[in-house]
Order: sequence, then C-alpha cells, then structure tokens
Amino acid sequence: MSTKSVTVLIVEDDDDLRRSIAIALDTAGMSSVEADDAESALETLETHEFELAVVDLALPTINGYELARELRRRRPAMALVAVSGKQHLMDVIENSFDAAMTKPFQMERLVKTCNGMRKRSRKLKAHHDSDSDVDAKPAAAEDTPPPPPIS
Repeated sequence: MSTKSVTVLIVEDDDDLRRSIAIALDTAGMSSVEADDAESALETLETHEFELAVVDLALPTINGYELARELRRRRPAMALVAVSGKQHLMDVIENSFDAAMTKPFQMERLVKTCNGMRKRSRKLKAHHDSDSDVDAKPAAAEDTPPPPPIS
C-alpha cells in the first residue's frame, strides 16, 4: 500500500476552527488532512504519513489524550500539538503531547509552533530510522534533539 506524504493531521470537531487551521497552515506552505474525530484521524494513518498532528483535547467519543497515546504508539516520531479551551499543562505533558495551545489562539502562533514541531519530527524520524539499521551506532548525546518547548 502506498502512502501519501502530508505534513499535518488536524483533528478538531469544530468545523470552522478546523478549516481556519487548515487555511493558515496551507498559507504557510504546509499540506494537511482534516479529521473531525479520533476515529477518522486513525483511519487516515493507513493512507498518509504525517510529520505532526494538531489535536483538540475535547473530541467526541475518543478524547484527544487517548488519541495522542494511540498516535504516539503508531507513529513515535510524529510531533503532537494539543489545542484546548482549557490548558492543563501537566496533563498535556504526561499524555504524549509535545506542545500545547489554549483556545482562542493566534493562527500565526500556531503556524510557528507547527514549523518548530515539524523540524523536531524530522530529527526524531531520522534518528528512529537510523536505529532500525543493524549497523547503526548509538547517537551521541549532542545528536539527540532537545526536548520541545510547551507553548
């Protein structure tokens, strides 16, 4: 099965906000796929590769925390950005997210965060891919990317 490379998976049940995020990311040169719930988001993993996901925490059925854990299990190098009306910093950190933004947020700030997370994701993917090589040597401490900031 061939997969299409897409930069960002947007998982947000608010149609207007999801579309606004997609437009802002597209304007910044990032391609995206939109999903309105966790189930749809997980289905897209079968046909697309993502560098990062922007995930609403208050999703119907499967919440954003549960989705993040599953995304992290399936795609360990994918960066995850939480968006929520309420930000609980410790919950976000403890539940697989790399960054968080509180609604309402400025699209410019989201784009900056996504760009930073894409770079992090690429480094982690390269490191992960090299670890799967039989002859690969362990990465030196200076090669390991620093932990990402929580926005």
